Amino acid sequence: MDAVIILTAYSHLRAGTEQTAFELSRANKARALTEAGCLKFDYYTSVEDPLKIVFVEEWESMDALNAHFEGPAFKGFFDGFVACLEAPPEIRIFEATKLED
Repeated sequence: MDAVIILTAYSHLRAGTEQTAFELSRANKARALTEAGCLKFDYYTSVEDPLKIVFVEEWESMDALNAHFEGPAFKGFFDGFVACLEAPPEIRIFEATKLED
């Protein structure tokens, strides 16, 4: 199997912005899953702190992820989502190869 791109984005919401952040995240996920090259896309909150959220995404290539970032739908999501945050998100991007089972 070829390498895939894994993105993790760690964020901390400002109290009171959860509903807006989750609505934006649901819409972003739904759109991303229809985009070429998106293999998996999800987001989770911490059981210890429901204001902490992490996105976990898997893309076929860096080109596919960059196309996602450059699209107007993502830019609208990101602008709205960043307005809900205490600080800028910590975004990490990895190239990974699945190990055999």
